[in-house]
Amino acid sequence: MKAVEDAFLETFGARYKEHLREGFPPLLRAWKELDCTVGSEVSVHTGEGVVTGRAVEVDSHGDLVIERSDGDKERVSAGEVLSRTVGGDTSAVDRVRRGVL
Repeated sequence: MKAVEDAFLETFGARYKEHLREGFPPLLRAWKELDCTVGSEVSVHTGEGVVTGRAVEVDSHGDLVIERSDGDKERVSAGEVLSRTVGGDTSAVDRVRRGVL
């Protein structure tokens, strides 16, 4: 368990230093590269209720943008995301399983 903790702290520290130097864009790029939610049908449970639709992007603020069935888009900054992948794209999940990430 100590090795896992050490690896986490090393990676977190490197990302934090990068954030201090360069701001949010590098973290957002990495997030988008690993994201397996965009393109999926999602339900997000927030403090205000449930937002349901298709996840279309993570915006420049880090919010998840969801297109509802009526075509309107809603940004969600926090909540519990339940996702059903459309088309079976699990590339990011597969990379995690293989230890690539």
